[in-house]
Amino acid sequence: MAQKIHLIYQNLGFEKWHMEWLLALLKGFDVECILDPDRSVRLDRAIVVPAPGGPDSEARIGAHLRSFRERGLRVGLAHVTDECFDEPIGYYEHVDFVFRNHYRQSGQKPGHGFYYPLGSPVGLKENLVSKPINQRKYTWSFAGQIKTSRQAMLKSAERIKGGYAHLTHDWDDPRGLSRKDYAALLSDTVFVLCPRGNCSVECFRLYEALDAGAIPIVEDEGGLAMCKEFLDPRNFMRIGLWRRSYWQYHFRNPLKRQSYWEAAFGEFPVPRLMHWETLETLLQRIDIDRVSARIREWWGQHQAFLRSQMATVIERAFFDVKEPAMAG
Repeated sequence: MAQKIHLIYQNLGFEKWHMEWLLALLKGFDVECILDPDRSVRLDRAIVVPAPGGPDSEARIGAHLRSFRERGLRVGLAHVTDECFDEPIGYYEHVDFVFRNHYRQSGQKPGHGFYYPLGSPVGLKENLVSKPINQRKYTWSFAGQIKTSRQAMLKSAERIKGGYAHLTHDWDDPRGLSRKDYAALLSDTVFVLCPRGNCSVECFRLYEALDAGAIPIVEDEGGLAMCKEFLDPRNFMRIGLWRRSYWQYHFRNPLKRQSYWEAAFGEFPVPRLMHWETLETLLQRIDIDRVSARIREWWGQHQAFLRSQMATVIERAFFDVKEPAMAG
């Protein structure tokens, strides 16, 4: 019989996009989902998903989580709204463990703080269609708003034949593709372009592409792997490598920063770039069949690892289980 835990949502706005994915990772448990906007529910063995931060969030969320401990209740936290890495996290100390999206070094603590990726939003997977990578209609595709680095992305992508872009103006824009049409587009695309979101290089689009069996192309912020981009002579003119100012800032600083993806995942076989102007040369280097197969294998293994890790953390904190859990 599955062990029972409670998933307490204080809000179901943006957080609802994460629910299906989080429940999939917790599938080994009997999970009761509860909506608690006035923060009145306190149950043992509960994971609280707090509402987005605000000026009083440190005190408000901290006081609520302490109230579990004061009653002798075991409680965990799922922090899913810290995309810009500016929400307070001091209240992490009041819970038995933390699962959080958007990798933040200060939020990771051995045995206590655990990163898990955003995953696909609710309602996508059921509409995806399995199709071999070499039988897909579109070389590349993008559906979404044009903001941050996306203007440069689209300009570079439009030089590559066989692509498709569906542009919108707002989050969850009614003029956007339906879930069914969007799933069909992903299922028929080889390379899905995954630019940064409002703040982080990580966004839902990456995981939508992974679940669709496509090859995502993501942005990164640093790391030695980015040297390939700088040292490819085909990129010399496209990203202004002749300028002294470029080498003083754009090359030196990335080498000082760790890759976001390597920090978050360790092994990360997804193709990535720092400048969208180098998109064409990046795609030319990719062995589509080999890279696609490797990414599919890695993503399946990583999802199994996440389920096992979460199960182990919960069983140790909530059920005093000492042996690692096994999750399929």
